[in-house]
Amino acid sequence: MFKVRFMGPGSVTRYTVMGVCLVALWFVVPIARQEIRTSQARNALANAAKTTGDDHLAFLNEAKKALTPPGPTGELYDLAAQLALLRPPIDMNAADRLTRKALERSPARAESWARLAYIGLLRKGKLTDQALEYLDHSFVVEPAGYKQFMLWRLEFMFSHWSQLPPSLQEATMRSFRIMAQWRGKSFALIMAQKAGNPNVERRARKALDMEITQ
Repeated sequence: MFKVRFMGPGSVTRYTVMGVCLVALWFVVPIARQEIRTSQARNALANAAKTTGDDHLAFLNEAKKALTPPGPTGELYDLAAQLALLRPPIDMNAADRLTRKALERSPARAESWARLAYIGLLRKGKLTDQALEYLDHSFVVEPAGYKQFMLWRLEFMFSHWSQLPPSLQEATMRSFRIMAQWRGKSFALIMAQKAGNPNVERRARKALDMEITQ
């Protein structure tokens, strides 16, 4: 004859906790793996930017390994898009596709919007109306920009200053003033001078004077 065993309150609580822990692990483990991949890819790309030759390619290959397959997070797709423009042969179609996947998951990615403009420039040889719209989105979601991206975007905008409408020129100079507070006025002015455009240098000097008097 079978005996029926009833679990006491302590047993029920113990199994409930175990179940909750298993469910938590189901979600936590994939997230942890994604974070590790993101960190590995980001570090490899940062190191690649500091090196040349065989070391440069080795870091790009390291990033490729971490980003295969691309996704599923917006940041992983974004990093894969960066790699597509850095690792030879450059694949603009992949960079475009991966950037759009990144924006589908997190639209507030200033770097992704700016990259679409850059890809458009590579394809058309100029900043089209669509590319300017992408740049506008970039400033809307991130008016200043995080440090390294801020510098890249400022250099990009200065290099194509004559193609920018007044609204984007103003947005650029607002970011420029913030950068000057971070890196100093001398660094900021040198960056503007490197563009080789007298109009950029004039606006830069005016922006720095505005910052000083505030």
